[in-house]
Parts: sequence; C-alpha cells; structure tokens
Amino acid sequence: MKKDFIVLIGVLVLVLSLTFVLSLEKQVLKEKNVYLQEKEIIKENSYVEEIDFKEFKNFIENQVSNRVWVDLSYARFNVHIDQDYYNSNTPDIDNFFDLFEERFEVLEITTGWSAEKFYNKKLDIYVIETTGCYGGGGDFGDVLLRFSNPLYKSNCLKSGGLGGLGNKWPYMGVAMHETTHAINPFEISNRLWLREGFGKYNEYNILSLYGDISQSTADFLIFQGDSGYNWEDYVNNDYRDTHVVWNGTDWVPDYKEIQESEGYDITAWMFSMLRGDYGLNWQNFYDLMSNNYETLQKAGELGDYYVDMYIIDLFGRSLGLNFGDIQEVFRYDGPSGPGWGVRQWVDLGWYADLVPSLSSSSMVPLSDGTVELTAVVHNIGDVDLEDVSVRFYNGEIMIEPEYFIGVSGRGDYIMDVAFACDSGCNIRMVVDEDNLKIESNNLNNEAFFISPVWNQNNNNNF
Repeated sequence: MKKDFIVLIGVLVLVLSLTFVLSLEKQVLKEKNVYLQEKEIIKENSYVEEIDFKEFKNFIENQVSNRVWVDLSYARFNVHIDQDYYNSNTPDIDNFFDLFEERFEVLEITTGWSAEKFYNKKLDIYVIETTGCYGGGGDFGDVLLRFSNPLYKSNCLKSGGLGGLGNKWPYMGVAMHETTHAINPFEISNRLWLREGFGKYNEYNILSLYGDISQSTADFLIFQGDSGYNWEDYVNNDYRDTHVVWNGTDWVPDYKEIQESEGYDITAWMFSMLRGDYGLNWQNFYDLMSNNYETLQKAGELGDYYVDMYIIDLFGRSLGLNFGDIQEVFRYDGPSGPGWGVRQWVDLGWYADLVPSLSSSSMVPLSDGTVELTAVVHNIGDVDLEDVSVRFYNGEIMIEPEYFIGVSGRGDYIMDVAFACDSGCNIRMVVDEDNLKIESNNLNNEAFFISPVWNQNNNNNF
C-alpha cells in the first residue's frame, strides 16, 4: 500500500494548502444545508459519541484550519490525523487504515455509493482524540473519527471478534458507520430512520462479510440494540421510540413514531430481518437505487415521506413484492403487530411512466424499400429520467443500435428511424426492456408497427 506521508508544519501552510478544498466544501455544505434547516441530521450523544450536525459542520468549516495534520493518501480516500495524536499512535493508526481500506472497498462495491458520485469529491477522513472510546460524525463526503488515546484502550474492546481485528472490531465498526453516512445519497441523510438504519446495518454487516465478526454476532447486536433503541422495548411502546431526552426537569421518552425517530438498531433490525426472513437481495436493492437516483432526488424534492415510500418500495421490488405487499410488512397496525410501525404513507403516483408509440405518414416504403417511422417515448409521470434504454426489433431480431435517452417528466422524446420493409416488417419498440427504471406501470413499454409485404410488380400496390 502506497502512502504519502506529509507533515504540515504550521497553521499558515495548512491554511494555504486547504484554501481551495475548504472553499468547495463550504459551498457544498451551504447549498445542502438549505434542505436541513428544519432538522438536525445527527443528535448529540444519540450514538456512542456521534456528534450533531452543527458541531460536525463547525469542525469541517473552522477547526480543520486550526490544527496541524499528518496526511495519509489512499486510492479511495484521504486521511488527515491530528499530528500529536498520530505521533503517539503511529503503528496502530497505519495498520488501522490499511485494514479500513479493504473494508471500505467492500462497502463501496456493495452499496454502489461514493463521495465522488453524490458529492463530487474524494472522501476525506479526519481523526482526532477523544477522552472516551470512539465516536464521530459523517456527511457530504467528510468523516470525523474521534478515537481513544491510546488507540485500542482495553476497556473499549469487545468480545466476539474474529480475524485480524480480534476484539478491536468496535473501532472499525464506528468507522464503517460514519463512512456510510458520508457516502450515502443526500436524500437519505435527512431521514434519520433510514440514515441510521443503513449506518448500523453496514457497521455490523460489512464486518461480518469480511469475517471480523460472525453473522450471528451482527444480527444479535442489531436486534439487541441498547436501552434507547432496543427493538423489544420499541414494540412494547406501541412502535414508538423509547429514547429519552431531557425536557429541562426530567428525562422523558421521545415517543416518536419510527419515521421521525433516530433509528439506529430499530430500523437496522428491520433491514437485517428483511434479509433473513424475506430473502432480501441486497445487490438487487443497491442496483435499483443506483439505476434510479433521479427518482430518489425527486422524492427528496417532494418531501420526507416520499423518500420513505421510495425506499420501502425498493425493498419490496428487491424481494419481488409489489408496493401493496411490502406495505403489509412495514405498516403500523397497532401494538399487537405484526407490522413494523410505519404510520405515514403517501402514494407513488408521482413515479415516471414510460409509454412508447410508433407512427408513419405512409404505409408505402420508399424507393429503396425502407419505411420511415416516428418513434416517441412519452413520460406521463413526474420524474425526469436519464439513460433510458430504447430497442427496436423486427420480429425477434433486434435492429438498429440500442439507444439511451433522457426524457423529462410529463414530456416526450421524439426520434426518427427508418427500417427495411420491402418484404414486410413487424417492428416492435421496447422502452426499458430490462426494467432498470422505476415506473408506476412497466406493462405499457411496447409499441408496434406492422407493414404488409410490398409487391413492386403490382403497380406499387400491396
């Protein structure tokens, strides 16, 4: 593993070297924060030492320039470590990020998410000291990790570790958790129950995929949770959050419905059980999300509950279930269950809906035996779609190259095509044949044009 070690001596040198990067980061944070004005996406002390959004933003915008850093450069991310902390823990830190690199690659490959894809930057990880064990925050392509000094305090280790990490695996779990936040789509970041559900799920399951802990250990930890997010307590509390908050005089339960809760083990348990009990194909899920980011963006524009519905629908589609089927799994149906507590539902009528058509001004071929057709892809839904496949067949044989088009919501894409039809033709136009795009109806994606045999020796008549 190649690493470039650069010790930045002096605040002035650091400021000069980071001016451009920080200016871009500030622009991104400023732009994204418009959507976050009503909500904090992380709450103080809600997960280990997970910091709130304001503290995280303050660190990235201000504290970064007030420290001296040691920079480690990796292929998929950069690490910036407080110089004093690095000098005290150099061998362990070097080894930690060598191991992290391998697991981070699994996370990116599994999810299809990256800082470049969603935030137009390479992932930056900042590491500083904490008086506790471990914690941090992550958003918009940046991660802050706060680790104990020395790294791997004995009272911070946990049993159940396998492989090279041994009982040090909780440190790697926190790094996976916060990194998931930093590379997940922005629309998920604003939905705590989804954001933290994915964070907790990947915290344990990436480690289990890599053999650091067993899958049974991962499932147990997700289900067991803690006193604030234990699944059993959540169900007994009428599917509402049991996490306690200080109201000025006493600690009282949040009593938030799942879609407004902080999530963590509650929703991570759902994700785990979807895999275990329903056979959720996570690769199908992530592929659907990767191919339909424009639909997730539209959901974010429409509002929080639309994001909820979209993600739940993706779970269903990954299981081969329609939206009505997956509603029966997630819906709130009283304290006796068996639903999983989702109370707020909106319809999916805003999805894209692609309908093709084929037409010609004349059934008679041109002198060279071709028929000119006008092919139109109508989008009668609300989502602007990109990279939509359009294929043409004569009978069962594909003709012409495959086209990839973009078609706006409530809009049309028009293309002129010509086919040889001197011996008759049966043209079939198919839009999104592989069903990669999310639509409200994928049964109306074909159009046909049939031309009879043309007999040139019969006065140009059919």
